[in-house]
Amino acid sequence: MTVKIKGKEYDEKKLTDQAKAWLAIMRDLQTNKVRLAIETEKNQVLITHYDKLIEEELNKIQ
Repeated sequence: MTVKIKGKEYDEKKLTDQAKAWLAIMRDLQTNKVRLAIETEKNQVLITHYDKLIEEELNKIQ
């Protein structure tokens, strides 16, 4: 199996154990970055929703 690093392909079997470990860490970090972006998007939707609810409640007291 080949892995592409900075535009160059490498045979994953030929990587050192340290390089394989760091590659696994990098993949985990990239996955986490995507997960955090999705969570941020979901949070923004909820912030917008609750902002609207608060505004409706504040309009009741004016």
